[in-house]
Amino acid sequence: MKLGEKRTGVYICTGCGIDSLDIQKLIEIAEREDSVKICRTDFFLCENTGIIKEDVENENLDAVIIASCSPRVKTEKFLFDLPVERVNLREQVVWSHPTTEEETQALAEDYLKMGIAKASKLEKEEAEIKEVNKTILVVGGGVTGISAAVEAAETGYDVTLIEKNPYLGGRVAGMNRYFPKLCPPACGLEINFKRIKNSERIKFYTYAEIERITGYPGNFDVTVKLKPRYVLDKCTACGECINACPYERPDEFNYGMKNTKAIYLPNEIAFPLRYVIDENYCKKDEGCSKCA
Repeated sequence: MKLGEKRTGVYICTGCGIDSLDIQKLIEIAEREDSVKICRTDFFLCENTGIIKEDVENENLDAVIIASCSPRVKTEKFLFDLPVERVNLREQVVWSHPTTEEETQALAEDYLKMGIAKASKLEKEEAEIKEVNKTILVVGGGVTGISAAVEAAETGYDVTLIEKNPYLGGRVAGMNRYFPKLCPPACGLEINFKRIKNSERIKFYTYAEIERITGYPGNFDVTVKLKPRYVLDKCTACGECINACPYERPDEFNYGMKNTKAIYLPNEIAFPLRYVIDENYCKKDEGCSKCA
């Protein structure tokens, strides 16, 4: 496209205090540019975008400049099938500078000139459809995380659930009763544990932490670090290892008010039902193998 071939429309909103500027000067600046084919003003531009759509069709515009509020707001109002450049005259000019000073008018004029210059180089980008990974990652295996994972799976999504503790259930698993029915935690948790166990769409990792996240929305790569339990997968939770273990550790599940053995079951309704060895208290490095 040669210089001067661009067909740009400039639309200046005069609401929200922008009318304190010399709007006529802004219009004159816009109309002096060869690429600008039409310039309009409106007090409620965000509510009257129909005039822009008509001009795009009737004037064969290939770019639009919206001189109004911040591009962070009213985004959906100014979506058109062509390049759009937002010039912020509200937050960056009249709301943040004294409107009685000449420098404020000059600032508005400079912003408009920069917007027109940028719009003259904008080209319409064709949409690129990329394959999206629809697997949902849920971080945290408390009641909220469990509910989110189960409900997402039941609507047809694959779900990966990550929990830093060696069990699911979060704080609710440690309660005696919970409001309003004053039920023990096993009431609600066991139902959801069963739903997780029976779901082919949910993969869950306990005793795990997220180490790194890379990528972008729709295609994230997540690296998960699994902590070792030091207990074989074939553990049946028979409890004989507790009787054999001679060493104890503070029970953080009960806020340190009692001790457990160095090999322990996290709680009575632990899911998954597997024992864990606390490497900080186990003496296997000193030759102890009584629980193995």
